[in-house]
Amino acid sequence: MRRPTTHKSVKREIVCVWRVERRYEKTFVNKSFPEPFQKTLTGDMKPWFFYLIRTRLNSLYAGVSTDVTRRFQEHCAGGKKTAKYLRSKMPLNLVYQVRIGSHRQALQVEFRFRKLSKQKKENLVIAKPRVHQLLKILKIE
Repeated sequence: MRRPTTHKSVKREIVCVWRVERRYEKTFVNKSFPEPFQKTLTGDMKPWFFYLIRTRLNSLYAGVSTDVTRRFQEHCAGGKKTAKYLRSKMPLNLVYQVRIGSHRQALQVEFRFRKLSKQKKENLVIAKPRVHQLLKILKIE
């Protein structure tokens, strides 16, 4: 059963709704779309890649990026942008990369890959499947 609302809670709800509507109005209704949003709408997006890095301990690191060479160099540099997992496991080797397309699909591939057993991961590295084969193996539509 719902509690009867007091004057303060009703006032608070009205203010919250007004703020949300006002923000929506400012962002989309009264102004044109910002430049990055227009590029997203027109489809001029950078493709996303899924990549695998082998460490000196023979472990695999999976990641996604729009520029694999730049990201791999960042990992090898050992600076702020290096994944914490890779900082103490140098030297690194890029063993596999594949163009996936959308960011959403690349994250799905990374997530499903991490759930595989070590043997299945190693088989994928050896086989180096193309994107449609990889999606089929990982059961992604």
